[in-house]
Amino acid sequence: HTMVQIADTMMVGKLGAGAIPATGLGGIAFFTVLSFILNSSASVQILTARRIGEKNFTGVGRVALSAIGFSLYGGLAFSLIGYFTADPFIRLLSDDPEIIQSAGSYLAIRFLGSVFFFALFVIRAFLNGLGLTYIGMISAFVVTFTNIFLNWVLIYGNLGFKAYGIDGAAIASSLSGLVGMMVISLFLLKKDVLKYLKSADTFFDWEILKEIFYLGFPPGVDGVLTNLAFLIFTKFSGMISTTVLAASSIVFSVITISFMPGFAFGVAATTLVGQALGAGKIRLAYEGTFRSASYSARIMGLVGIVFMIFGNE
Repeated sequence: HTMVQIADTMMVGKLGAGAIPATGLGGIAFFTVLSFILNSSASVQILTARRIGEKNFTGVGRVALSAIGFSLYGGLAFSLIGYFTADPFIRLLSDDPEIIQSAGSYLAIRFLGSVFFFALFVIRAFLNGLGLTYIGMISAFVVTFTNIFLNWVLIYGNLGFKAYGIDGAAIASSLSGLVGMMVISLFLLKKDVLKYLKSADTFFDWEILKEIFYLGFPPGVDGVLTNLAFLIFTKFSGMISTTVLAASSIVFSVITISFMPGFAFGVAATTLVGQALGAGKIRLAYEGTFRSASYSARIMGLVGIVFMIFGNE
């Protein structure tokens, strides 16, 4: 999903220097808001893993259906609110009329597609809780390559389509989320996954939803605050010049790669801890947490060293 923003930044760069800051600003603004959904969806993974550890298969199905159902309704509301507030949001971040117009349009279109990512994140969290983390990886590959292909079609006007420029990148990113959601949804029909869904005796369990909100709100706010720091930095960059804004957008897109090992081992730790606690294996939960943190720190540190050595190449 990080590569979606990187691909947008790289491919609109061929439209001219002015396209990069618009896409970069819109992309960072979108991801700041989307990070709330991304981080809070971990609560679905936590509850799923805990129910698996408890061997409460009916509870697993309840968590899945309640979360997925809410993601569709909540995602639709999120998309509509984001679409109509995109322009005033961008105006808080930039005073450049050209950037406001381009970034505002880009952000509005991205928000329209956020319902697909909302559902995708929730389904992925459920499957991660089951320990089927490879499915999320497959859907991410699909999203990335779909976005690159549609960027080529819609940004530049290939295969007989109109060249939409920056808006084309936003449309491609949104549609890639739809394709990714459809692909990951197919895995819900797997025999070893479908059995949990069939075991659920209710579609909406309000107690489970309240638990999801209770567990998901703090990490959601954490994600927003972390990305808000980058957003504020981007605003300051734009106050200096458009060139600095373009440069900071490129740098931000690249350095987000270094965050990925942390997210990856965080997913592993969440599943291990949830399943271990559900099964009453406290020591395993402890070991899983610190071993994941150790691996993450080593890999992220190595990435940081690579950036310091080759950053100017």
